[in-house]
Amino acid sequence: MKRTLPVIFIIIFAAISYANPFSTYKEHLGLSDAKQDSFYVINPVVRKSMYFNSVLEINVENRFSLPLLAYDPNGVVIMDNNLASATQTILNDDLYIRVTSSDQIGRTDITYTVYADTLFEVQTSDTFTLTVDDPAYSWIEMGSAYSFLPQYCVGIDTIKWKAATHFSFGTDSMYLKQIEFGFQEEEMVDWKLVEFNEVPTDILIGDMADSLLCSANEPSYVEFDYIQSNFTDTYFSGDVALVFSSDGNFMSMDPNAESSGTWIYAELEDYDYWELANSYTPDYNGAWYMRMQVYNLTTGIEETYYSGNISNFELHQNYPNPFNPTTEINFTLKHNSVTKLTVFNSNGEVVKVLNVGRLEKGSHSFSFDGQDLNSGLYFYQLEVNGVRSTKKMILMK
Repeated sequence: MKRTLPVIFIIIFAAISYANPFSTYKEHLGLSDAKQDSFYVINPVVRKSMYFNSVLEINVENRFSLPLLAYDPNGVVIMDNNLASATQTILNDDLYIRVTSSDQIGRTDITYTVYADTLFEVQTSDTFTLTVDDPAYSWIEMGSAYSFLPQYCVGIDTIKWKAATHFSFGTDSMYLKQIEFGFQEEEMVDWKLVEFNEVPTDILIGDMADSLLCSANEPSYVEFDYIQSNFTDTYFSGDVALVFSSDGNFMSMDPNAESSGTWIYAELEDYDYWELANSYTPDYNGAWYMRMQVYNLTTGIEETYYSGNISNFELHQNYPNPFNPTTEINFTLKHNSVTKLTVFNSNGEVVKVLNVGRLEKGSHSFSFDGQDLNSGLYFYQLEVNGVRSTKKMILMK
């Protein structure tokens, strides 16, 4: 009996390992959650996208209450000072770094370093990339809160696997303009746009499929010019899935986003079907780093969709609808956000901008008056941090 125990243990261990092929990039690297450093950065910044004149605060926890310099001129180095400025404050022995963006568009690296007083020895140092964007732009890079931290990148390092996001476009006809996605390592990946029928299918929409060398630790793009020249006549509506496959890479996730459209697939002997990522394991809650910019042929308006967007805001149907001559447009924000609320006519022309600027999280309501307009179909569009949602309304006099 004693001689059979090791064999049983090996079989059980092998079965557990085989049944759970997916892992985080952090697990792949063999990293633990133990923090041994004197200073610990709370919510460390990997990369950040900011709008004009906005603020980013970095909190460096002083774990062992070491004496800190009240101010260190070399503590924060910004490669392009035209894009941002920084201040440092010590409060209760912790260091707070406040980065303020300028009103210029661009990208710069920022390095912050913490020194112990008198010793001038480096205790912790980190570099991240800051992008400053104009909220009026129709396509804003890195506009969502996705993370490239190792614990939020999921995949398999030795076996072919797929990740997919479900998008629903209703009855409107769409034309794809641009795709954005993110992986942990630089590697060739395959992408395709397919029909969605309860799960992602293998039915291509048009011939929209190709391979691309993705960037490491930053967003990658299928550019508009490339799509325009290669997939000119491809239009779609209804439910679709954007699928990426890889031979050994780890796709980035937003752990706080909505999980309902996040699918995972492994081509293994006993595991060859699509499954919701958080059904595979609760540890994979969140949404993949996938984003699509489309042109709505029905409305004549550009729209942006990304995985997990319903967790950030909700645009409600106007009331009353039909209306004459006024109606209320309501929406809910899950976070403080830069927003723009616009009304278009049936030709896609701007009728009125009801709101533009930063709003607090919560419910908001704006009134639209169509007194001077003709009866007919109109559209109202809410843009939140570069992501757009559009609904129809009818003016009936």
